[in-house]
Amino acid sequence: MLFLYFSASTNLANRKATYSKTSTNDSHRPKEAVDGESNSYFQSSTSANQWWRVDLGRSYYVGVIKVYSSQYEKFQQVSIFLSNTETVLTSPLNFPNNNDWTELPSQFSLTADGDDFVTYITSSQDGSLPEAKHIAVYSTSSDGLVINEVEVYGYEVLNRNVAVGKSVGSSSVLLYIPRPRTADKANDGLINSYDFYRSENDVGYQWWKVDLDTQYFIVRVLVYNYKNLISRLQKAHLLAANTDVDPDPETALSGLNEGDALSVYRYVALYSKYKPGLALSEVLVFGIEKSELLVKNLKAELKEPDCVEVNWETPLTDSYTLHYQVRYNSRPWKDTDTSLSDEECGFSAYKEIEVEVIVVGSDKTESTSLTTNCAEPSKLREDNLQHVEVFNLGRKMWKYTISWKAPSNINCESITEYKIRYPNVTSEEIVTTDTSYEVNVEGGVEFTLSVRAVNNMGLHSDYLDITETSPDIAPQWGSATVTMETLNSSCVELTWSRPEYPGGDITSYQLTCTNMAAMDKLPSTSTSQTVCRYSAYTLVECNISAENTAGFGEYIEFNSVYTCCEGWLLK
Repeated sequence: MLFLYFSASTNLANRKATYSKTSTNDSHRPKEAVDGESNSYFQSSTSANQWWRVDLGRSYYVGVIKVYSSQYEKFQQVSIFLSNTETVLTSPLNFPNNNDWTELPSQFSLTADGDDFVTYITSSQDGSLPEAKHIAVYSTSSDGLVINEVEVYGYEVLNRNVAVGKSVGSSSVLLYIPRPRTADKANDGLINSYDFYRSENDVGYQWWKVDLDTQYFIVRVLVYNYKNLISRLQKAHLLAANTDVDPDPETALSGLNEGDALSVYRYVALYSKYKPGLALSEVLVFGIEKSELLVKNLKAELKEPDCVEVNWETPLTDSYTLHYQVRYNSRPWKDTDTSLSDEECGFSAYKEIEVEVIVVGSDKTESTSLTTNCAEPSKLREDNLQHVEVFNLGRKMWKYTISWKAPSNINCESITEYKIRYPNVTSEEIVTTDTSYEVNVEGGVEFTLSVRAVNNMGLHSDYLDITETSPDIAPQWGSATVTMETLNSSCVELTWSRPEYPGGDITSYQLTCTNMAAMDKLPSTSTSQTVCRYSAYTLVECNISAENTAGFGEYIEFNSVYTCCEGWLLK
């Protein structure tokens, strides 16, 4: 067999749990055989029936076991055992009479100093691999056991031979009678039979290819040569493509090399530059369906108010190199190469983010979602402002109905309330759940209503300040005082205070007294006026009205007085 392509590149045994029947001292304990250091080693006591084993942590299809030892005299009569039980007894294993363990068919020994390692490849005749969780090295030699390092390479259980029985082609066929060596002999599921593929002799470059019908992740390719024609696999190269192209020196096909990133292909070809041509007993192409490769344990979490961090695990083991892409909602797909994490920022508050991760080449994604944190609502928007004149508290006033629109961005689940400051920005807050508020306002007054929204997380928007000046209302005296006093036989003195409810800026006053025509308007700053030209002992009655831009308001009457009798002078 030619072991031509093997994508797994990670040692599954590295630093896994190890056990042994005996060990000599702390420097040569079982774990020394999986520490990745070739100079350290495990050493048992010097007696027969020694064993060492490793627990891989979970089951794998085991494809390669490499056991290294630098002391040939302590690596004799060695067997490899496999077990796929969940747990095995730590000690004793009771080798070789233990039903939990299966012995691989060959036993081997090192032969001389310097022959410092042995490589053992496990494979059944049809190319399938044994499934194992535990691997043991067992020696019947009375000299004991020394192991420098054990390496195990294998696969997840998803892959299978996808080439058997599929459509094939070749550059040429040797028409051997009575059994033509046609291309389909190399994928008929029979290994080392007399029905094998063989190209013509001495006709130059030769190739054989198989159409897998659909794309697969190609995990490994095993090529079995015919036992008497080993040389026919010299100068052989393994190629893969997604278009049906015949291999030749100029064809742009992808080479399959150990440790390459796992990729999807439909066509697999064997190309040889060896002039005598090709002879193939069987070609096994182990692949995984594209839909079966989904990342594991996909998790997304918030890192900053607007950032999402995503982590996932490889769908297989870290034996494989895979490339990934991630997408957030409808944003473009983003390459992460081989990284198992990513971070993306710039998301709005309280938005559901769907995160999808795909193995490059797969046709199915794994997804998760989360909601970003709440944030402050956006600023309210003014909707409407209406006012009508009303009679309130014994006087005319304006009733304003002020309404606003909810924030365009709540940035959380809901708005729970609004907080209002009135009549200015320093007033104590008033709480309401309505989107409108009524206030009664004097005429000619500038006022400010400030309102902000509060969402269900208690986060506030900025204030919306609505500033308005009410129209003037004709002045109303309210509790203002007016008085009239007699000065002499012909004059009286009138005094007044400013109207309690001026309704705007006072522009003038108008006095009217008995037996006199209306006087000229008095300046807005006036607070008194002397009225004369009355006869002695005359009853004087007066009233006064204040004016603003809305006109004159109601009149207020002064108290009535008489002028003095003739000859009297008030002191």
